[in-house]
Amino acid sequence: MKIIYENLFSNYITYPLDIFPYRLTTEQDSDIITTITNELDRIEKLHSEVEIRPDAKFFILVIYHQMIAIPLLNEGKQKINSLKEYIREDIKNLLDKAYEQKHSSDPKEISAHTILNVMDAQWNNLNLAKNEWWNS
Repeated sequence: MKIIYENLFSNYITYPLDIFPYRLTTEQDSDIITTITNELDRIEKLHSEVEIRPDAKFFILVIYHQMIAIPLLNEGKQKINSLKEYIREDIKNLLDKAYEQKHSSDPKEISAHTILNVMDAQWNNLNLAKNEWWNS
């Protein structure tokens, strides 16, 4: 499974899914995807003792790109630069909490399931929840 998620992640970065009716410009897509992947890489280097599994990386990439960036930018509810900062902050907060949980566990790895649990527990602290974008 690890190889499958690694391939999904790398293919998604190269060829974002074109099956959805709402799209960003190529530049916006690239900008958001790069923001997400750079933040994942930065935090992974910071906490190298705990592995972020490929399924967790793919989960974060798809959630923040498809379910947050595309709707908000298409609706005009957010400017891309401030959205990128919100995304970076959320990913950092999610992964910091996940590292706290997994630092002393065995195996020392963060899965998509870990991210889902942390996202649920931290929902009210995330920018995607604090900004009432979803109420309209």
